Amino acid sequence: MVDIVKLDRIHNLIRRKATGTPEELARRIGLSVSRLYQILSFLRVEMHAPIIYNRYNSSYEYEYPTNFNLEFNRDRLYPSGMETVFGGSKENDTNENSND
Repeated sequence: MVDIVKLDRIHNLIRRKATGTPEELARRIGLSVSRLYQILSFLRVEMHAPIIYNRYNSSYEYEYPTNFNLEFNRDRLYPSGMETVFGGSKENDTNENSND
């Protein structure tokens, strides 16, 4: 599981191009280097974050301006907004009565 506070801190350092080397970044964040690589891989693969490492500046950075947003949406379902579905299709009362 990824610590959200650490993830946000990593993002802000990458955004500012101020991560330093992987070893320096891991030490600043309080992670092992291998755990840092796992998190960076998660961001790249699962979150499609365009993270690159700039060897000239010795820092991770984004290929292009990137925002990282974490939010929760809570939609409430009320009984009046729900429909009953049977067997994958919604039954129509007129079809049931037409066979009588």
